[in-house]
Amino acid sequence: MNNSRFLRRLVVPELKDAVQNFPKFDTQTHPAQGIRLFKAPPNDVLFGGLDVTEVNLPRADGEGSLSLMVVKESVSGLEPRNIVLVVHGGGLLTGHPRDDGAIIRAFARAGYSVVSPDYRLSPENPPPAPILDVLAAWNYIEKLLCPETRDLQRLTKSIAIYGTSSGAGLVASAVLSRAAETGKERMPCRVVVLDAPDIGGTYHPIQGVSDPEFLWTARNIAQSHSWSLDQPSLSSLSPKDYLLPRHVNEVPQAWLNDHSEDIPLHVIGLHGGDSLALQGLEYTAKLLEAGVPVESRLFAGAPHVPQTFFPGSKIAEEVVQFYVNSIHCAFNDVLPS
Repeated sequence: MNNSRFLRRLVVPELKDAVQNFPKFDTQTHPAQGIRLFKAPPNDVLFGGLDVTEVNLPRADGEGSLSLMVVKESVSGLEPRNIVLVVHGGGLLTGHPRDDGAIIRAFARAGYSVVSPDYRLSPENPPPAPILDVLAAWNYIEKLLCPETRDLQRLTKSIAIYGTSSGAGLVASAVLSRAAETGKERMPCRVVVLDAPDIGGTYHPIQGVSDPEFLWTARNIAQSHSWSLDQPSLSSLSPKDYLLPRHVNEVPQAWLNDHSEDIPLHVIGLHGGDSLALQGLEYTAKLLEAGVPVESRLFAGAPHVPQTFFPGSKIAEEVVQFYVNSIHCAFNDVLPS
């Protein structure tokens, strides 16, 4: 049986027709312009009543500037409190912070400031470019919270990081990169939330982000997404043809065990009707074996990131509320109900 047809049988009834009729993306046109036709609504539709600003940072590698979307309640003033870094998905080929409008809006209305980077996309900018952009956004938040003297205790209590799909993969890479760099210093983050993690676009950071072995080529990108979207011409490819060398699920367990004290609490959501669920389950198991604190949730019947593709559906609202509650509990040192 075709894997995608089998997964559609697992999707909640309210979304079966929507998943069945979801449009195919053109991944053959360089640079994936077909897939980039998917556009989220404008800010005034997504974030009505919220304060939305754009911040531009010069990139450390000199490649232009990084745009950050900052969303918060209009009454929250200028003083930053707890901040959530949100990293959108899109398979590294597409996406924009507005695509995560439902979760960003929910975090902001719960009283958190949200920072979301418009990171560089492939194939024009293969990894580690997007990972470096995520790290830059994280550093920006640290400086926002502690503009003069770095207060690690405050940073550890005041930052949460959320990523969805390939954005969750980028977050996983960024977290492991920080763990490799900081030694035994506590990581400046209270909780890491990985929603439906797509691990295929990640790298493991033991040799650093400059190692060319971690880079994707345009051909790798095109192959991987053509394969994953069931394009017949490339359907015979094996996972080794499309997974990035040394992605995070290939991090040696001994290394994770040695760095587990550096890695903060993880909340990982897996979607029962999602072909990527096994990747997330494998990474969850690796973290648990290393002793990293992990809270996991299986959303039975949920397709891949329903809050992005099917906002307003019952399962999408359930997913969003779970992550809002999880971050609230982490910031307040209580267990989620």
